[in-house]
Amino acid sequence: VAPAPVDTLRTEFLKSAGETLVGEDAPWISGWTLDGEVWNVGMAFDDSTTQRLALVFFASWCAPCRHGLKLLEARAEDLEAWNTRVVLVNVSEEPERVRAFLGDAPAFTVLLDRYGGTKQSYLRTVEGVVALPQTVLVTRNRRVQAIIGKEGADYVDRVLAGK
Repeated sequence: VAPAPVDTLRTEFLKSAGETLVGEDAPWISGWTLDGEVWNVGMAFDDSTTQRLALVFFASWCAPCRHGLKLLEARAEDLEAWNTRVVLVNVSEEPERVRAFLGDAPAFTVLLDRYGGTKQSYLRTVEGVVALPQTVLVTRNRRVQAIIGKEGADYVDRVLAGK
């Protein structure tokens, strides 16, 4: 049996990933953006209109990540209208590689995790494997609302709905 095309798959929700648990406080995350600015999870809510943060963990070598990023970019206006801020978190790649992959003007803030610090807190499966893609939805009070693994055709709608 041939696998279903990527765009017909349904989005997969997880109860936990690494130390991240739905309903619990989101692990702290901070670092430098692709533009060289300091960023942390608290800063995501500096804009009072932001109601939800989508931390989208990706790597340039990850084909499902590339698909998910295209889905998000195509619906960037919808995400903004629904007060959902997207931060792309690149895992363990050099800035030059990330720039080459995303281009000169990424649609969203890009946080660099050059040394893989988020792997333990956000990306480990129960078996201890690092899993990509991964999207963690965080509410204004910094609680984990949902964790999305596989990104199907309904991915952006699920991010918008927060469930």
